[in-house]
Amino acid sequence: MGNVVVSVETVGPETRALGYTLEEGIVYYLIHGILHLLGFEHVDVDLEVASLMEKRQDELFELVLNRS
Repeated sequence: MGNVVVSVETVGPETRALGYTLEEGIVYYLIHGILHLLGFEHVDVDLEVASLMEKRQDELFELVLNRS
């Protein structure tokens, strides 16, 4: 399928600015990358397609962090 690489140097500042911990940021970007490998997209697609990826990403993020 492919590889997912998460750069701690990039994730750290981005997630802290949004109020997330480094661990939460890594989980978020890992989920994001896996969804791309599964065929989800959010760039240069219809809003409906992008919204589907965002919805699934948020659902999985909450599930992994036991927030649901």
